[in-house]
Amino acid sequence: MQSNRSITKGLMQRVSAAIALLFVLNIFIPIIASATSLFNLQYDSVSGKVYGYIYSDKPSLSVGLNDETFGMQIAYSNLQYTNRENNNDYYYYDLNEIESNENKGLKPVTAVVYEDSNMSAPVFSSSNDVTNDVYTYNTGAIPILSAPTDLHASIYHGYWIINYSLSDYTFLGGVNVYLDGKQVGTVPGRQNQYSMPYTFNQPTEHIQMKTFNLLGIESPLSETLTLVFDAVPDAYHYQGRVYTNGYASDNTKFDIKDANGQIVESFTYHGQEIKGDTLLGNGHYEIKQNSSDIDYGGKHLAYYFDLPSNDYSISVTNSANKQFQVQSYSTNYAGYTEYEGLYSYVYQLDVYMYGTFKEAPVLFTDKEAGHWFAPNEELVAFTPSQNTGGRLDIQFPYDMFPYQGVGSHNTTTLDTENMTGSDFQVTKVSDGSNISIKSVFVGQPDFRPSGLSLVLDKTLVAGEKYVLKMSSSSGANEIRLPLWPSEKFNMAISLSIASDKYDIFGGRLIDDYLETQTVNILPTGTVTAVAAVTAKITALPAVTNLVKEDETAVNAAKAAFDLLTPAQKALVTTADQTKLSDALAKIAALKTPPPGLGFAFPMNNSPQASEDGATINTSMNTTKEKGADGKEFSRVKLDSDVFTKALDVIKGNDKNHQVITLDGKGTEAGAKLDIPAASLIEAWKANSNITIAIQSDAGTYQVPVSIFKDIAKQVNKDLKDVNVTISVTKASEKSYEALQQANPGMKTLLANPIEFTITAVSGSTKVEINDFSGTYVERTIVVPSTVDGDKTTVVSFDPVTGKMTFIPAIVSHVKGSTEITIKSPHNSMYTLVELNKSFNDISTHWAKADIELLASKFIVQGMNEASFAPEQHVTRAQFASMLVSALAVPQDAKSSSFVDVKKDDWFAGAVGTAAKLGLVEGNSAGEFLPNADITREQMAVMISRALKISGKEAQSVQQDKLSSFTDNGAISDWAKTAIAQSLAAGIVNGLSEQTFAPQENATRAQATVMLKRFLQYVDFIN
Repeated sequence: MQSNRSITKGLMQRVSAAIALLFVLNIFIPIIASATSLFNLQYDSVSGKVYGYIYSDKPSLSVGLNDETFGMQIAYSNLQYTNRENNNDYYYYDLNEIESNENKGLKPVTAVVYEDSNMSAPVFSSSNDVTNDVYTYNTGAIPILSAPTDLHASIYHGYWIINYSLSDYTFLGGVNVYLDGKQVGTVPGRQNQYSMPYTFNQPTEHIQMKTFNLLGIESPLSETLTLVFDAVPDAYHYQGRVYTNGYASDNTKFDIKDANGQIVESFTYHGQEIKGDTLLGNGHYEIKQNSSDIDYGGKHLAYYFDLPSNDYSISVTNSANKQFQVQSYSTNYAGYTEYEGLYSYVYQLDVYMYGTFKEAPVLFTDKEAGHWFAPNEELVAFTPSQNTGGRLDIQFPYDMFPYQGVGSHNTTTLDTENMTGSDFQVTKVSDGSNISIKSVFVGQPDFRPSGLSLVLDKTLVAGEKYVLKMSSSSGANEIRLPLWPSEKFNMAISLSIASDKYDIFGGRLIDDYLETQTVNILPTGTVTAVAAVTAKITALPAVTNLVKEDETAVNAAKAAFDLLTPAQKALVTTADQTKLSDALAKIAALKTPPPGLGFAFPMNNSPQASEDGATINTSMNTTKEKGADGKEFSRVKLDSDVFTKALDVIKGNDKNHQVITLDGKGTEAGAKLDIPAASLIEAWKANSNITIAIQSDAGTYQVPVSIFKDIAKQVNKDLKDVNVTISVTKASEKSYEALQQANPGMKTLLANPIEFTITAVSGSTKVEINDFSGTYVERTIVVPSTVDGDKTTVVSFDPVTGKMTFIPAIVSHVKGSTEITIKSPHNSMYTLVELNKSFNDISTHWAKADIELLASKFIVQGMNEASFAPEQHVTRAQFASMLVSALAVPQDAKSSSFVDVKKDDWFAGAVGTAAKLGLVEGNSAGEFLPNADITREQMAVMISRALKISGKEAQSVQQDKLSSFTDNGAISDWAKTAIAQSLAAGIVNGLSEQTFAPQENATRAQATVMLKRFLQYVDFIN
């Protein structure tokens, strides 16, 4: 009872309600049988909401609630229907939870739907269900409809037409059609006809039907109608279309050929419809033109021929005597015909008569990613094949297979806000005249994005060359090429009959030219880099005038050329490349002493002390060899005596001065060091801190001798017969090409990936040593320019799968160049890439910078390409994957023994590796619980264990450091030491100065920030 109602009013309403209730129970229930409204309503007495649905043949209704105390309360008055249902036979009302304070607290015994505006034709509910203060009312069960009767079939235009009769339309939804017991179709509303294709040589089929009401309740099955199909058609109906694409339709000739290719009948179109009976078999023919040239698809001739078999072929010759062969596909379906008979349909592919220009168009070349076309910059040159083209379409470079989604990264941007017809200029080359542009618009079909259409004020002349370029008044802000470089972009140019419809594959097309995955968009900076190399080569004296003093300039030009990518090198002219090659040969000849001078200088290869240990002179032990790609590398063969002398030099040095350095420089492709395995074991036994550093033009490899301690087990040979080759070389250009093909949007900063390998060889046995037992081995590469450590990442690259994986690296700058120190626990092929990754849902997030940093370094991933979900809780599997990626350890699904981790789970490899490394443990049931949200204390423990693996543990701290947190009692005993270490390292912080919240779950953003701090603490990133 509502408090604002007076006692007097309440007593009167109780009396009214009692009378109304009797009235309902004794009078209104029979109304349901003849009512035309079907409803199901719910009423929430707490909120006062009424919701549900009503089907009715009335366009306006009212809804009331009849309360046992207060009588009738109107919930909705003069409702307007939501939409029409079932071929407009019924109105559908969606009651969308409208709230009313007046309706709160009622206890209605019925719901009422009034079918007229005067509320004089009520339909009452016949059921009352109450659950948790929610009352449900409906009109009760409605009668099941009768099945269709009098099923009979006929054949019309190649279709079975099945007619039937309906005896009951009350709340009829439609008819479901069943073929041999399986539903195959539905006929909505009161229709009494169903059609299905007639198929030759088909087994007998049995049709039955069921009616269904608006609630989807079906009737029993109808009687069975049996359909019998003919095995052989009367003839074969060849039907198709020929688009003339600017050519005159007159004198288009159709030749019908038999299976042997002989012409057996011909028809020529002469400006008006022709039809009649074919000379071959029982059938007809017709050739006619569509109504007008402005129909979608353009002007075309529609034809059909009825022929006695399906092995005929049709060729079409147009008015310019160009012949086209029609491709046919025979079917078992009956063809649509306006005349008697059953004809099997032979599908004819549409014929399009457009050309590919008189000669191949010349597209722009040597443009960089993100390039904006400038005023007067040429776009394309082309020569039409016909005189009827009045609209020029350009599909600027786009990615045909956009695995990374479609956007400005792989699609040309056309800025329509800054674009008008005056921004472009079409010039006829022969006389220099310009063709005016009437209008410009942009089309975006799925198959050819970045489409620009220019409607010209006149048709172009066949055989004349035209050039399209940006006009002098354009603003360099209309067209921008994709932001990602690639050699696999598509581009197209087409000429059509003038139209404002974007239908480049229609009958209006005159000429079409497509470059498929061959358009090359250069990396940013390519033009500048190539120009700089060209300038260095041009500045060299003529080869005949070179002297020894020119060596520095020649070597500088060679070094600059070597830094170019293969695609960039191709842009250096053949003449310049020849000049550089000849200059190098001339300098080498100038440095070679003439033979027979009769004296020589003694060479000393004894190891000498150096700042960090000892240096071995390798000049007497170095030869030049060529790899499989023909490029030279240095091979240093170190004998045991020289190495033993080097050990003597560093004997007694502290652990920071135990480096033995060998120089393998002087060849473009890098260096390889051969050393007896026994010498390496000798060094390890002498001092496990000894490191061998081999320097090359590709990079420096610092190899701790401790990684060889188990080499005897690895090769299973007597060590006196084993040699070890330590290699640091530039990978082949094919590897670079594989990298580019697998990652077309990636900016690569090294011309060739660098490969570090260690191989043990004994006779025919060769064993690669890739696992360093968790030791992070350092390598150094130098880039002769300044790169940003936050924007660049060293990655290991698998040339087979194309997959790139984060590798720890520290970037430092020295005199304009960049020295990159790589730390990796395994060998691989490495390169330096730049990726700027972001997500749509972090634009204003507090962790945006850290998320972008680690996502660009392949350490964290989004939930998909566009979303990171920063506030979503991070799961145990997700954090294990993040941490394994941060440690740059190969994933190993076989190492997982958890019962709830399957080998094909996306996280199986990461969890397996994390278990192998001791980062994670399961519960007593052998479960990992991968999808459970990880707690803050669990994360701290995993980070503490990762510190140990990285080789840089946090300082030991007392657990009483945790006492400053008021919730320290909630920290599990097994986690206290790890949390204290993580706190001391500054990797993990409390949620506040007073609380650590060990049992709370961390978000994906928080996990990312912790990972970044971890990586910086262990010197894995800057």
